[in-house]
Amino acid sequence: MKCRNVLRAISFIIVFCILFLTCENIFFNKNQLTPVWEKVQRGEEIDILIMGNSHAYTSLDAAVLSQAAGLDVELLGSPSQYMEQTLENLKVVLNYQSPKYIILEINALYGDNKEKMQGESRGFQLQNSDGIENYCYKFQSVVNTYKPVDVLTAMFQLVRPVNMWTRWEKFSERKDYIKDANGFRGTGSFAVLSIEMQEFQDAYQSKYFEGKKTELTDYNEAAFRDFLNLAQKNNIEVWIYKAPTTRTAYAGYTCAVEEICRDYENVAYIDDMHMVAADIGLTGGDWYDSGHLSRSGAGKVTQYYGQLMAERFGRTADFASAFAYQTETVAENPDGTYSYAMKNYSKDCLYQFKMYVDGILQDVQEYSEKNVYECEYDIRINQNCQIYCSMIPGRDADLGDNSASRIYLSFMKQNECVIE
Repeated sequence: MKCRNVLRAISFIIVFCILFLTCENIFFNKNQLTPVWEKVQRGEEIDILIMGNSHAYTSLDAAVLSQAAGLDVELLGSPSQYMEQTLENLKVVLNYQSPKYIILEINALYGDNKEKMQGESRGFQLQNSDGIENYCYKFQSVVNTYKPVDVLTAMFQLVRPVNMWTRWEKFSERKDYIKDANGFRGTGSFAVLSIEMQEFQDAYQSKYFEGKKTELTDYNEAAFRDFLNLAQKNNIEVWIYKAPTTRTAYAGYTCAVEEICRDYENVAYIDDMHMVAADIGLTGGDWYDSGHLSRSGAGKVTQYYGQLMAERFGRTADFASAFAYQTETVAENPDGTYSYAMKNYSKDCLYQFKMYVDGILQDVQEYSEKNVYECEYDIRINQNCQIYCSMIPGRDADLGDNSASRIYLSFMKQNECVIE
């Protein structure tokens, strides 16, 4: 009798687990990191993996870097990620493959945000852990980066009450992620900061050359050293990268990072974009806040860093057919409507713009050299408007609408403007 009850209990647990995991997979919501995690876990070879937090994915576009340098570049970054989480990501990646190079954006080392990320902002981490498919690897990562009380929530979306009904969006027309986003999330471009970049660059360099380092937290330094040791053990060359901000205080952190990196032979380059912010051509309009670049800023930094990357591999960066960046302007008209303009910059390209309102195609500006699209909104009408820009190289104009020749840029493929 007792044996029969044990068998019933075991059978119940097995059936429950099967049903639970089936429902988890059916209603699973994907996010911006999912395509990169999927590629990693399929074992598809990645030449260069960019890792870090929002400073990584708002400053570099992996798709453009791939096309320009002729290498496969992917970006695995999530909001407010701290160094221990970046380390856990690398451990998971190495279960499937070993990238030749890692570009590590080091904002994950700055500040003391671990308690916040494991507390009020823990939802940010879910974007990261959700992409790990193997439950054993996922459990190891989650246990090391979440508080014990949140382990179950991090492992399974099905037990997150706040997300219970959003899963049904999977069956609607709304898409939860764009497959060609390469980890890059577009950002707004309307903030204009009062800053003179040459003065900022000079001030930053002056502070850097003082050589006064800002001490890292113990847990950040320990995780950073473990990260570099693990990369070295797997013969991965690490490039240290710092996205530009408008804060000279970061100079002290770069000094601290450089001192640590002297102990590791696999750290090949340390590139602090603050040191060349004016040389890149950044202006006050290239940020959407004091720490994150807008689309136009990301375009400029991606172009600069892509050329640097190509030179290091002895190649010539081909931006004629792989690169563009975008700016936007909004102006209020006397009659209460708003004028909106999207402008794209590239070399030797033809542009096509399509405007949809509430999902219905309203206007098409066919392929031409005109790189500006303008339209008007009535502020009194709630319009959900998407503007898509696609390009073909001017030298391939005779190919017409051949999709094989069309280029989509992940950070500017879709722009959403909602005027309420």
